[in-house]
Amino acid sequence: MKKKIIILLIILAAFLFVGKVKAEETNTCPSTLLTELRSEAANVKVTYVTGEEMVTIDEDPELGASKLRKHYVYIKIFNLNNKMAVRVTPKGDGITADEKVFTSNQVDADGVITLKQEAISANVEYQFTVYSVYGACSGTTLRTMKLTVPKFNMYSELDICSDVPDYYLCLQYTNYNIDSSTVYDKINEYKATLAKENVDEENKNGTNNAVSKAMSGISKYKYLIVGLIVAVGVVITVIIVKGKKRA
Repeated sequence: MKKKIIILLIILAAFLFVGKVKAEETNTCPSTLLTELRSEAANVKVTYVTGEEMVTIDEDPELGASKLRKHYVYIKIFNLNNKMAVRVTPKGDGITADEKVFTSNQVDADGVITLKQEAISANVEYQFTVYSVYGACSGTTLRTMKLTVPKFNMYSELDICSDVPDYYLCLQYTNYNIDSSTVYDKINEYKATLAKENVDEENKNGTNNAVSKAMSGISKYKYLIVGLIVAVGVVITVIIVKGKKRA
């Protein structure tokens, strides 16, 4: 009896296993379709642009609205079609934002999906996982991408940076870790270096201008000078000839 039960259990397990394998085969993503989807996913691009907005922070009936200028980073996702979706996962020190999933339903009139992030003083590492939502390949990862959004540099907003915005410590966004204890000294040193270079350049230009003016004056009267030289030469020649005749 026990042997019959064991045999029945083995047969039942075999049928269940075969059924599972067939089900898996039915749900397998065909290689031709997967290749096609990956080719389409290769067109998906990500980038970011920076900008700012005036945000209302307080509304007073008598004084009116109080507004504050805030900086934002706009993450752009291009060429996502209706066969795929993208999972966006932000990572970084102190980053607590949850991952989000975007589909072609979020594509705007320009064919772009835009994710707005407030500018913060920390780098944000974004991972984009593009996966299929089409047919038997639904759920299959097609490609992954990464994008680093640099940190906002608060020193770029200060007066000390107003006249040197291209200096690396004054750039609005940077990956550089700025030492607050030395940043003012370094910016002032850079300004002093620029001032010295400008003075040297002005002196050089002044010298060059003096030489240029002298040469210009010579060029202006060159025919008169040549004429005088020729006249002097003629006079000298005449004197020499007369001297020889007397001799």
